Amino acid sequence: MLQPLEKRSRHDADVVRLLAIAYGEVGTIPRARACAERAHQLRADPEMLLIVAQCDRVLGRTDQAVHSCDQILQQFPRLLPKAMIMKAAALEEGGRFADARAALSPMREIEIDLCLLIFIHVASRRVFVSPATANPGADWTEQHARNFTMHIEESGLGCTMMLHDRDTKFTRVFDHILDPKGAPKKLPPCSPNLNAFAERFVQTLKHECLTHFIVFGERHLNHLANEFVDYYHTARPHQGIGNATPIQSRDGPRSGPIRCNARLGGVLKHYSRAA
Repeated sequence: MLQPLEKRSRHDADVVRLLAIAYGEVGTIPRARACAERAHQLRADPEMLLIVAQCDRVLGRTDQAVHSCDQILQQFPRLLPKAMIMKAAALEEGGRFADARAALSPMREIEIDLCLLIFIHVASRRVFVSPATANPGADWTEQHARNFTMHIEESGLGCTMMLHDRDTKFTRVFDHILDPKGAPKKLPPCSPNLNAFAERFVQTLKHECLTHFIVFGERHLNHLANEFVDYYHTARPHQGIGNATPIQSRDGPRSGPIRCNARLGGVLKHYSRAA
């Protein structure tokens, strides 16, 4: 069905671009590559070069994939991370592991800080983690303060006192959203030990989860944080609440084979009886 359209529209860059994507989705890799290359020729399009490189990877053409990625690295700086990752993947699949590692080394120079906002309910040890952002500001913290108050109401958790540090992003509006009747308590400067529960959760998230991964963006960090929070709530015992979990699950069978439940590729594990 796509071939007649391809013949009639070979000079229309937008149509050829859509054809490249369509061929890729149905698994017709050679035609997807040909259309992506043609679209790039008609209108310099780095996204089409990425599709060319991806097709070459699938077809086992390591050198051609690397060449396309090098073109992107030289001509289209905004796609540096994608091109570096694609190049390293092609080299790794071609068995050139040292070259793949070298291809990723410049990534260290273009690191971006991503931020999460974390609330912890001390009595139950339940946590609320916001979606990640690279541009935290007062508007961002205020919106997630609203989200947290709705979460508290829906979950039925009591909240009698709020504590936070002296970050300037925690504005008066932020305080009013969290506690309309009275401002939350601001901790003295340089006193993380006075907010020990929140600081300990941050350390746990880092040591048990994030240090095992290279985070490639906001979606990736959100996925890691969500998986860890679910594990933290339902599978990880806490000494401060009698080695229970913050969210209690129904009692499982007391006999039967033991199974390992793994998350994030085995980074997080817990064991239970098979039903």
